[in-house]
Amino acid sequence: MDKLAKNSTNGFLTHEFMAWLAEHTEVNNFVIIGDCTDICIKQFALTLKAYFNENNSISRIIVPIDGTETFDLSATLHDGNLMNLMSYYEMKNKWYRNCEINYRIIKKVECRKPTFNFF
Repeated sequence: MDKLAKNSTNGFLTHEFMAWLAEHTEVNNFVIIGDCTDICIKQFALTLKAYFNENNSISRIIVPIDGTETFDLSATLHDGNLMNLMSYYEMKNKWYRNCEINYRIIKKVECRKPTFNFF
């Protein structure tokens, strides 16, 4: 499977992926790339890990930092660098034994104070 067509933010829930996973029970190593790190990637990775935990299966799930990205939209206070960093941190802390997140390259993160306008 090269690409996964989906109609939600969590690709794990698609019928196509669930059927593929059921047919390929020998596969337990996954590299997840794409966007958005803090939405689609994180949901898929954490659900996939929960699936393997529920089935008492060993898995290796890798989310390469240089293979994922999210958006930066100041109007919604969605700082892309901060959201990426928080997502990588959360995914790393949710992993259990025999799983990893690839932290080869950590992007420089510059956090700036958000500006709030009260009307």
